[in-house]
Amino acid sequence: MAYTYTGAAFAYAFNELFIVYIALLSLSGAALISGLSSIDVRRLRDGFDAQAPRPSVIAILLIMAVVLCLLWFSQIIPVYTHGTLPEMIVKAKTPTVFVHVLDLGVVVPLNVFSGFVLVKSATMGLALLSMTAFAIGADLEVDATLTLAWVALAGAGLAMSVWYFGHCRDSI
Repeated sequence: MAYTYTGAAFAYAFNELFIVYIALLSLSGAALISGLSSIDVRRLRDGFDAQAPRPSVIAILLIMAVVLCLLWFSQIIPVYTHGTLPEMIVKAKTPTVFVHVLDLGVVVPLNVFSGFVLVKSATMGLALLSMTAFAIGADLEVDATLTLAWVALAGAGLAMSVWYFGHCRDSI
């Protein structure tokens, strides 16, 4: 929610829900900090059996980080090499793309250094697929490459979450 409402607070056109976006950003950020600061790492680690697929989870998180870097740097690098703005900026008429900032500045490092984003990848992938379905329903142009990325993100996140958390003991 912190990710989503950060985007909403910065990217959506000013509207009657603006103050709601800010409140949700603030509350979800506070909940995230509170939740993370109260994690008992030893208890969390001991809450999974020896067969928990830790190496597979690490691999999928690293793959997701690489995919996000490839997706967004493929849009950013042409600015430096050809002076061509990313299509997302041109279409949205914004100074930058908040998704580039949040994914490269927050999600990629979390993927590389922690497992916090395993469930987030599943929920965000499903949310992006939902957004894509609504865009198709509204006869808007949809990027097929991004749609495939969302399918992979949602599928991998869901599969890894089910597999990994299936090894969770009742003590957590």
